[in-house]
Amino acid sequence: MRRVLTAAIILLAVAGSTSLLQARQRESRRREPDITNLPSPEIDKVEGSLEQVLKNRKSGTHFLSDSLSREIISKLAWAGQGITDADEDLRTVPSIDGTYPATLYFFTEQGIFRYQPDGHSLEKVHNEDKRPELSEAADDDDIIKKAPCSIVITGSSSALRRFSSADVQRLINIHTGQIAQNILMQAHADELAAKEFAIFDSRRIRRIARVEQLAEAKYIIAVGKPDVEAQEAAVEELEAEPDTKVVLVAPRYNFDDQQLFVTRNTLTDAGLAVDVASTRAREIVGEDASRIRADVRIDHIDPDDYDAVVFIGGYGAQGLWTHASVLQLASRSNEQGKIVGASGSAVMILANADLLQGRLATGDPELRERMSERGVLYVNEPVVSDSRIITSRNADSAERFAAAINEAIVEMQTEQ
Repeated sequence: MRRVLTAAIILLAVAGSTSLLQARQRESRRREPDITNLPSPEIDKVEGSLEQVLKNRKSGTHFLSDSLSREIISKLAWAGQGITDADEDLRTVPSIDGTYPATLYFFTEQGIFRYQPDGHSLEKVHNEDKRPELSEAADDDDIIKKAPCSIVITGSSSALRRFSSADVQRLINIHTGQIAQNILMQAHADELAAKEFAIFDSRRIRRIARVEQLAEAKYIIAVGKPDVEAQEAAVEELEAEPDTKVVLVAPRYNFDDQQLFVTRNTLTDAGLAVDVASTRAREIVGEDASRIRADVRIDHIDPDDYDAVVFIGGYGAQGLWTHASVLQLASRSNEQGKIVGASGSAVMILANADLLQGRLATGDPELRERMSERGVLYVNEPVVSDSRIITSRNADSAERFAAAINEAIVEMQTEQ
């Protein structure tokens, strides 16, 4: 009886194992991707084809001062919103429920002009050159200011009232994106340099261009004849970028303006390359409303790419005190022997990452007790260096703080 029972158990085990194996095989077959290889596009088959335009399209940020001809502006306007069939009211982009809720504004030295698809004409809405103000609204390093023409694409919700607010924004974003793509393709086809912007102060642009209340700027496209020599010089300068790099980590909102800009400017004046990082790689705003675009997201930073990682304070830095990616970045940078710095309230990041236990450090005096609770040996000095960790008390010591970071980097490189 025992032999029979044992044999039965063995058979059941084998059967179970076989069933499990078969199930896994079936699951594996189900998971195998069904891939169809596509033929390579024949990019060079037809000269001037759309495929060639798409392949060769690049952003250009260096322009000659020459004004664009009426013929070129005509092409750009038509590409964006021109009428292709007057009887059917068809344009170069699809409509939204039979309407076209976008408007194009051309900013030139002669003033601001609004494109009228009906009649294919420009209506002057401002007599003054507003490119400098537009450039400031986009915080674009004067690219828009120097471009002979910049096109602002706005979208209005006034004709889309039957849609929900969420649907309206999505539809307008798609519609204006299609217009922007058309304009960029036309610019490249005419061998122009063009650069698009999607981060700017929309309210300020509404005032500058006298845009209707329910409309909002969605894109800016700076366009002009390319300055090839300046572009090549910029490429050479980029290739000759300093080997020493520092990343300044700042909160997305309410960073200390002076700490960030004085630290950055002092380091760049010393010949160092400086990136700015935040929780998003987009425009960040300081306590005094200064704006700067973050070059990289915090969770994308590799300490191997930098010689120093520096945390910038300000009221918004409190949101980074216990941020997992921020604490991990501080720890990894320290473990890899990098220079690690923090100023003002951002010193709490290093304290919470357990980098300051038993170490001398300074920081915002109001955080002295908190820092002491984390084992920090607080010193009420403008700048304190302890090994490769450098801390600063507040914005007043930003220049000395940056100088100390530079000195520590030089010393570190000498030791290597």
